[in-house]
Amino acid sequence: DAVRDNLYGVALVGDELGWACGSFGTIAHTSDRGRTWKLQRSGAGEALYSIDFVNPRLGWAVGRSGTIVHTSDGGATWEVLKWASTKHLFSVDFVDDARGIAVGDWGVVLVTDDGGLTWTNRSLPEDLILNEVTMIDHDTALIAGEIGTVLRSTDGGKTWTRLDSGVDKTLFGVRCRDAMRCWAVGIDALILSTEDGGSTWQVVNGSTDLRP
Repeated sequence: DAVRDNLYGVALVGDELGWACGSFGTIAHTSDRGRTWKLQRSGAGEALYSIDFVNPRLGWAVGRSGTIVHTSDGGATWEVLKWASTKHLFSVDFVDDARGIAVGDWGVVLVTDDGGLTWTNRSLPEDLILNEVTMIDHDTALIAGEIGTVLRSTDGGKTWTRLDSGVDKTLFGVRCRDAMRCWAVGIDALILSTEDGGSTWQVVNGSTDLRP
């Protein structure tokens, strides 16, 4: 079947394999370096905004109304995981086959240590849109969100410390080379970098001034 719906997230494993997720529970898979894509049945009807794989078999996707789906066979079959939350989930990242973190609307932060079978609610007390989470290692993770929000955990997502990004603009993405070197991106072409694990950030591109 042709892929026709909006796509919001992509995950790659090795040189050949990839998965993309999007509207109406769409998941598409490539096994030839992206030349062709085939639809997989996710079992979800809601939009899926983010997808992550830790190896060719194990993957997760999250999305609208708290939807979480999981595969253990490379997407040949997907299972909708139960979670008693209706908050939208915008990002998911796993560091191995057990520990992962999902974040989203209204400051929601969910942590799993059993591959997504159960999730612990580690949500923030304030209403913040959290756009992306990245796990650097088994204990360290960063979150980027609205109003220049950057959060860091050093205990596998149990607790979070707010870092001073130096900006008030919304950040949509964050990625790290290692525990010290990270980059965050946001609106108005903003790019930030850190070489000390997020304690201080430098503006690489764009302006910190809010547009009127």
